[in-house]
Amino acid sequence: MAEIDKVDYHIEFAHIYSDERGLSKEQLDSIKYTKRFIKEIDGKGKTYTLSLLVDEYHPKYSRLNLDKFLKDLHKHGVPPTYIVFESKLITAAKMLIKGIGAEYKKHEKFHPKISIVEDVLVLDTKEGSIDIEIKGDVVHLSRYTCALLNTSFILLRFGVINAKNAVEFTGLTEPKPFAAKYVVNIESQKYAPIEEASRAIILSSKYRECARKLKVIFSDDKVFGAKSPYLRYPGD
Repeated sequence: MAEIDKVDYHIEFAHIYSDERGLSKEQLDSIKYTKRFIKEIDGKGKTYTLSLLVDEYHPKYSRLNLDKFLKDLHKHGVPPTYIVFESKLITAAKMLIKGIGAEYKKHEKFHPKISIVEDVLVLDTKEGSIDIEIKGDVVHLSRYTCALLNTSFILLRFGVINAKNAVEFTGLTEPKPFAAKYVVNIESQKYAPIEEASRAIILSSKYRECARKLKVIFSDDKVFGAKSPYLRYPGD
């Protein structure tokens, strides 16, 4: 089978929740650093794809005008080629769970004093325990954590897992390959714990080689490109 076409970098930026109204300082900072990063890799003759991840899976309500938000990103000179909704990453999340080594997975009672078949699937690593799935007979529905869905999106961009109907073309740019050799997240430092958890999940899975090709840039660092103590970076 021929290898799928890949860009050098797939960049996620301006991450937003559906209960937000639109551009805030957090997204504007991400836009600023994204433009700097693009300028940097353009100078090296590298190719890239931009995508937007919208979390409408965890918020209880929605007030985001998505059409306006995409137009605002376009006005700021960073039109994303693709948009992904977090709720549509469930297929990828299930695939990822199957790819995690059995030695890392354990089940814990969601509530040890209530005799119901409800538990938490936990990833047990050297760095600590990470909840990745909550499921049970009470709700008849699994709930997937931010860390697991974030990891699923990372691996989706590497092209090593897939998710049916998860990716939508925005029409704001010419089509570009979705999969990439390197994956970059440009976001606020507040997401550092989730990124560290995602890295631990990747290293506990059969996709562990992707961990060294993942780059995270925190857009509220004082110095552009400053490396977070939470993460490892690939050599450029």
